[in-house]
Amino acid sequence: MAVEQSRLHIPLLFGTGCDPRLSYHLSDSFALAASWTRGCGEVQAVARASERLWHQLDFSPMVDIARDAVGSIIEGAGEDPFLGAAIAGAQVRGFQGAEMGSPGHVLACAKHFAGYGGPMADAIMIRLHSRRIAAQRLPPTVSCGVEAGVGTFMSAYMDLNDVPATGNRFLARTGAAARVDFRGFVVSDANAVGDLATHGFARDPQDAAFRALTAGVNMDMASRTYLEHLRLWSKTAVSCRGH
Repeated sequence: MAVEQSRLHIPLLFGTGCDPRLSYHLSDSFALAASWTRGCGEVQAVARASERLWHQLDFSPMVDIARDAVGSIIEGAGEDPFLGAAIAGAQVRGFQGAEMGSPGHVLACAKHFAGYGGPMADAIMIRLHSRRIAAQRLPPTVSCGVEAGVGTFMSAYMDLNDVPATGNRFLARTGAAARVDFRGFVVSDANAVGDLATHGFARDPQDAAFRALTAGVNMDMASRTYLEHLRLWSKTAVSCRGH
């Protein structure tokens, strides 16, 4: 129906994310990292991909560097950037195969971009100097995006230096080096685009759509902010340029 009966004939992309311990009786990334064996991460990702072929996108791997046990660490590979990069890259290769679109494989999504891995509630404020971002938080992203060719990235919930990651142009610029030759897209975490208005960073949903889009977020997951407000914003922008 999407291809044959819609105006633009764009196929649907089904994506999902799930804790591997609940669905596949497999180890999480934290345990994989403890093995110090990249092959384990790749084999597990191949198994997950082969069992999930009703969809085309898996919201994995988590590439966050954890520096506090209070945080959301179990999906990631722990505190070491080098080890995290090795495990994340192996998982991307396992999910996607030799190239995107390989039979029996799915797209991977490296999450979360970037800095999401300290002690946290979802919207906690994290302060990191740009040098620490480059040294500690970006290596797994580089491993996924440049070396393994990940198909998608996911933006994070938290504020980085007072600016939400989903509306953070600094992250988009900093990540440019990590996304050399990146031809995929960036998806928000669930409802994160709409949350820009909820948390007071944007004036309203229309402004939230503008801020997220111009920060480099291509797809709005679940909040419907793009669906309901991007066309209105684009008309307003054209009108302003006309004057």
